[in-house]
Amino acid sequence: MILNIRRFTEYWVIICALAISGSAISTTKYSNWTIPLLLITFALLLLLKPKQKMGLYKISICGAWLLIGMISTLANVSSENVNAYIHMTLVLVDAILISQRCPLNEMISKFIKVMRVITVIAIVMFVITVILGINPPLPELNNFNGVVYQTGIIWNRYRYTSIYSPRIISIFWEPGLYASYLCISLFFEFLDRKIYNLKDIVLFIIALLLTQSAAGYLLLCIVLFIPVLNYRGKWKKLLVVLLGFMTVFTAFFSGNVYTALISSNIGVLQKFDLSEGTGASRILSLQANLAILADSPLVGHGLAGASNLYSEKMIFFDRAAQTSTSFFYMAAFGVLGAYYTLIFIVSILNLFRKKMITGFSAIVIEVIVLLIINKEPHTLFLFTYASWCYLLNSFQKRDHSVPSGSGSSKNVYETKLV
Repeated sequence: MILNIRRFTEYWVIICALAISGSAISTTKYSNWTIPLLLITFALLLLLKPKQKMGLYKISICGAWLLIGMISTLANVSSENVNAYIHMTLVLVDAILISQRCPLNEMISKFIKVMRVITVIAIVMFVITVILGINPPLPELNNFNGVVYQTGIIWNRYRYTSIYSPRIISIFWEPGLYASYLCISLFFEFLDRKIYNLKDIVLFIIALLLTQSAAGYLLLCIVLFIPVLNYRGKWKKLLVVLLGFMTVFTAFFSGNVYTALISSNIGVLQKFDLSEGTGASRILSLQANLAILADSPLVGHGLAGASNLYSEKMIFFDRAAQTSTSFFYMAAFGVLGAYYTLIFIVSILNLFRKKMITGFSAIVIEVIVLLIINKEPHTLFLFTYASWCYLLNSFQKRDHSVPSGSGSSKNVYETKLV
């Protein structure tokens, strides 16, 4: 019975992390459930998962980040900034507990299972709504940017005008974010060839193609380097060169290929004509964040203050969506906001230093992480902060064996990644 409760807690953590980390409902007026979810997760982890000692290094790293946020919040004190800082603190504390009390290999396994379920639902609903043209009797919700979602909680589709987009988004607020999670799922699948699941690979790639996210396609090309680097055959060098060419081609010409497809005379392809100018939006987002940083380079403007200033600047371009986590944290906390991204970089390099990954693999993982956190805002994402904290585990001496009753004696993800 205790084992079942612990398994339930791990599934709860995964579902909660995804719900708090980019679900469509979290962008609507019903987003006030976020804090209760964080508190329930905190209680479950504290009471139902086995306690593990946390290293001084990890405490220092997380404490320093909270101190940076506190200095900025006090320098720009307002109820909005204080509330946002408290929210970030709850997310980070939950992430620390997750990384300390939930074995990484078990969490990855459960994450893939959850992604498998929601992805099957997303593809089935794509067939029903886009291919068969059936409109399910589900409610609609408006998000804060005026986007309309038709939602079944575990599945959503969106529209800006009167026509629903054929791009799939699953439970998330937009296709690019869903594409990021699909690429993360593929990355985990590729980490260890012994648990390689071809059915999952095919499922996730089909779903990623249906997101029609150019950034997602680029990310997929980079993720594919992982199995190629693991390949030990005589064609390895050729595969690396071909994949490198495909990555460069996707990076520079994905927009042209997309335009050619939707401009064709093929009716099915023309359904996917949704020119949204996301590339231009990301450049403007970077410029806006840097301009906000320049106004207060030492202490920033606080989380809420930077968000409000960002909206004011971007409204002139008829755009409001934040896209860069790294540069937003700098706008919010000043130059020290770069600390968040720097910890990701240093932690991955530490995996290489400890010979848990190769140098080439370290570069690939660095690129994947930096692309993901800078193509959508992961500011208060529990999933991303948990990943941040799991990477910090590489700095502390700990027993990598799985607690008794977990069903495994080896944690493949915590001993050797690639």
